[in-house]
Amino acid sequence: MKKLILPLLLLLGISMLLAVESAPSDVVGYVKYQCTPGLNFVALPLNSQYATTTDLGLAYPQITSIQVWNGTYWEGVNYDPDWGWDGELTLTNTSVLFIAVETNVDMYSLGEVPAPLPQFNFSVGLNTIYLPLNKASITDTDALGIELPSVSSVQNWTGTNWTGVNYDPDWGWDGTMSLSIGMPIFVAVDSPTAPWPTMSGRVFNPSNTRSK
Repeated sequence: MKKLILPLLLLLGISMLLAVESAPSDVVGYVKYQCTPGLNFVALPLNSQYATTTDLGLAYPQITSIQVWNGTYWEGVNYDPDWGWDGELTLTNTSVLFIAVETNVDMYSLGEVPAPLPQFNFSVGLNTIYLPLNKASITDTDALGIELPSVSSVQNWTGTNWTGVNYDPDWGWDGTMSLSIGMPIFVAVDSPTAPWPTMSGRVFNPSNTRSK
């Protein structure tokens, strides 16, 4: 699953850089998730068009199931060709989703860069987040652990299974995982954690692309 962050509307040269630094909401772009048949882990960092799972399902008829982590378990809705969706969940620009698709499809999160950027609220235990758009400096789990010391585990869906790294206070991380902005991850925190990221910080430069 690859993710690209690109501008749709550019302001040319230095004007683009000023927009990124001073008025992130003026920057319009997209995040693309290349989904393959079966289960896929995706996020909606630039969500301005999908208020509910029904909206997302209408936009992508390849989707047959959408699940959202509610802090304890995956809560989901499913699609039947004869009956439609069996329920509806609300989506926001912090939503991280586990979706099932029947065929290859590129799923887009499209819109203006939110200003201020959304923050994630953590509960002790498992949480779903994506790497925020102003955290391009965090390229792996070592760097994430420095900024979020309460994180004790990070997991990512490979397309067939969960793969992860874990932190031990005595031994540190038992491995490392590459991270990129927009990447959805499953994290465990073992103590109360303030909303993250803080409101300060530079927004990503959409002329840079990263892939996984």
